[in-house]
Amino acid sequence: MKATAIYFTNSSKKSKRTGKIPIYLRVCFKGSKSECRLNAEISEKEVSKWDPMTMRIMERNSPINHYLNRLDQKFGDFIILHSNDISTYTALAIKNYVMGINATDKMTAMKFVDDYFNNAVLNNVDRTQGTIKNYRRSINHFRNFLKSCQKQDLLLENLNFEIAADFKNYLVNSNTVLNRVGMTEVSAAGVIKKFRTIFTDAADKDLLKRNPFKLVKIKTKSPRRERLSIEQIEKIYFLDTTNWQYLPIYRDIFLFSVYTGLAYHDAMSLTADNIESRKDGSFKLTVRRGKTDVITECFLPDQAIEILKKYEGRQEIEVLNTVLPYRSNKEVNVQLKKLAELCGISMRLSTHIARHSYRQLLAEAGIYDMGVVKRLMGQSRNGDVDEVYYSVTDGGLLKAKEKLQRLLNYYLIK
Repeated sequence: MKATAIYFTNSSKKSKRTGKIPIYLRVCFKGSKSECRLNAEISEKEVSKWDPMTMRIMERNSPINHYLNRLDQKFGDFIILHSNDISTYTALAIKNYVMGINATDKMTAMKFVDDYFNNAVLNNVDRTQGTIKNYRRSINHFRNFLKSCQKQDLLLENLNFEIAADFKNYLVNSNTVLNRVGMTEVSAAGVIKKFRTIFTDAADKDLLKRNPFKLVKIKTKSPRRERLSIEQIEKIYFLDTTNWQYLPIYRDIFLFSVYTGLAYHDAMSLTADNIESRKDGSFKLTVRRGKTDVITECFLPDQAIEILKKYEGRQEIEVLNTVLPYRSNKEVNVQLKKLAELCGISMRLSTHIARHSYRQLLAEAGIYDMGVVKRLMGQSRNGDVDEVYYSVTDGGLLKAKEKLQRLLNYYLIK
């Protein structure tokens, strides 16, 4: 049984990274074939010099020709060395021999993922701490998934759609045996997207024939978040808490986020250094969001300032060097449930609803400039032309504060 001579072919598609055309190696044997992309590329000019019969460039002393000749020689050596037992080999094994890949050196899927994280994510200056944290969390999900199905040593080349689909199901389904609660489809989509990126890199390097995660279907659109109307915020603001000793603190934490749009963790870690007192009596808040590392800025409305002044000088504030008393997210959400009941609000209040309610207030106050809104919310403007050419000024932020203040005063000042 004889193997055919190896083939060298140039691709019809340019490399996305270099703009050149890659060359592929193909070994055909026993009715099967094995291909891989070579570490060799040719320019469009060199394509015209490519001879499909000799599978070389018609150019004297071409470095690419020397490279292909060496691979051809290794193939010939293999045929001679294994003339007696060649029938026991496969096209893949012959290709690996030519390319110098040992079976024991094959990369596992987990090794490739870890290497990608260390090389392309962890030390990338363009990655925010929030993005790095999300990648690390997603990779841990994948690691735990492989462990749960005893596939820790899964080879990268054996990664397929079935495994990718099983991983998606692992993410969204609860499992009492593993003591884990499934996540929403939208949350799982964020994880799957990261693995689409990771394994696209593997496919580009020809370590995978195709990226199986691109075939996994998952919902990417979040359902509409519940948010409070200004009338419901009014009920919370004016609630009589005389009989509830500790409830006012939790209400203040919640309302401060409603007035500023800060996420729970950002509000709890806020310090005096984040608030600048201006000569005109205004207070400007500037903080870098922990989740996205994006700066958010706003001028505080009077109601937010009133809350901060209430807790000035308190011992727990001085010890923690924060501007609000610290309460755990779990504690706050438990108390917010009680607050909603007392106010006759049917929705399940949470710290996250405060941020969505702030966005609703901005719309009700007539603040429509998206550059200003994104600065107030601390949202990234990736892909937005205005990110380069448009600058949000203090004047724009002050006008937004004045509009929001008028809305709040109409409902919260009797």
